[in-house]
Parts: sequence; C-alpha cells; structure tokens
Amino acid sequence: MPAMLPGTGSWALVSSLGTHPFPPIYERLQTHGFTPFSLLASRFSLLASRFSLTRGTLAALTLLGIAALPQAAHAQTPAFTPPAGPITADLSAIITVGYTFTVGASAISVTDLGYFDVDLDGLTSSHVVSIWNGAGTQLGTGTVPAGVAGTLTGDYRYVSLGGSPIALSANTTYTIGATTTATGDETPIFVSVGAVAAASGVSLGAARATSGANTFATTDAFGAGHYMTPNFKFILGSTSAPEPGTLALLALGIVGGVVAKRRK
Repeated sequence: MPAMLPGTGSWALVSSLGTHPFPPIYERLQTHGFTPFSLLASRFSLLASRFSLTRGTLAALTLLGIAALPQAAHAQTPAFTPPAGPITADLSAIITVGYTFTVGASAISVTDLGYFDVDLDGLTSSHVVSIWNGAGTQLGTGTVPAGVAGTLTGDYRYVSLGGSPIALSANTTYTIGATTTATGDETPIFVSVGAVAAASGVSLGAARATSGANTFATTDAFGAGHYMTPNFKFILGSTSAPEPGTLALLALGIVGGVVAKRRK
C-alpha cells in the first residue's frame, strides 16, 4: 500500500516484495496537496460517476494500477562464500561431494545451483548439483554447463532453475551435493566451517561425500571436508507472488466480464 518514506517526504508503494518509489510526477503533485491516496480516490470517484462503474470494475482498475507500478526484483543471494584461496584438489573420480545446511526462521526458494570454478575461467566438464531432504529424497537438480556458459558469481558458475525453484522449509536441514568428474575442475577441500561466510537465512552444517554420481551422502566418506564444491542462490520466501502481467490479465478479465454483462 502507499506509504510515506521516513525522513524523505516521498511516497512509495510498500509491500512484502519491497519498497517501490512512485514516479517523480507524484512528488510534484504532492507539493499541491495531493497524495497517492487522494489521487487514486479522486480518479476512481470520477470514473465511477461518469460511467456508473461497479465495485468489481473499480477493483479491476485498481489491479491494473498496481500492475503498472514498478515491481521489485527478488534478490538472489549466494548461500555461502568460501575463504579466498582455499586448498583445492582434482579428486580424479566420479563422486558426490557437498555439505548439509539449515534454513533459518524463514522459508527460502533456491533459484540457481552452482559449481566451484577454481580459476574463474570456465569448467572443464559439466556437473550435476542436487539438493536432498533429510530422508534422502531429491528435491531438485540442475546441470552446470562446461565452459563459461554458467553465470559466474564469486567463485561459482551457476545454472538457473528457471520456473522450477526448489522450495525449502524454515528450520529444516538439507543436503547439497555436486558430482565431480574423473579429470579437471578442482574442488575445495579441508575448508574450515568458521572460514565460510553464510548469507542471512542459512547456516552451514556437516561435510558430505560418497562414491557415485548424484548420490545422497549421509557422511563424509573420505574425511577431506568441508567440500565447498556446490553452492546455490536463493530468495527469502516463495516465488509464487503474482507477476504484474498476471494482475493485469486478471483485471482485464473482470472488466471484460462486466462489459459483456452490460451489453446483454
């Protein structure tokens, strides 16, 4: 809903998605005694009186107005940042390495999965990265492509999960694992938990490693952890908030229904 930004004298739309300042035109109108509330109310009142609009139509127009406002982009945050210059090794085997992590007080949605790029110059091979729950059920997976096709953020190449983010519950522990290859693409080993910076909303747990590709690990079978090989990006909360286009289509549907009814 519209709200005055403290200490600024400016209006913005404040919602669960963030704060979106109104365009400069509102600032000029405000100097003449108008506010976003009064502007919306006066315009809708005028429309209603001229065209005898129903409450349903006014609601649709409100949705159209909201859809036209700038929408805040979800901030995608890398979960973990290893220390600079970690010990790395070419494990020369097809194994799954990773770690457990715990989600904090708020649920999160994983939007991207990543693999460590030791020299930041691209990966020799593609790598599968997956997340499992505590029971070993795979919740989602992605393949980070070879070369520089993956998006580089920090020390990791990421692949987007697109429209299929992984929803993770609050106060719950999960396992992330990456599949290594027989040659190339060194992996960080013996990384101290205390040296890893965790983003707000998640915490690092225990090292995990096991033989085989894309396999759920319950222990560190090789004793060389932490393996900060995989990583992920996430947003707090759900990705299910309606997009502006969805709101606009809903509003147009309501208006169309009202118009069709009046023509009958």
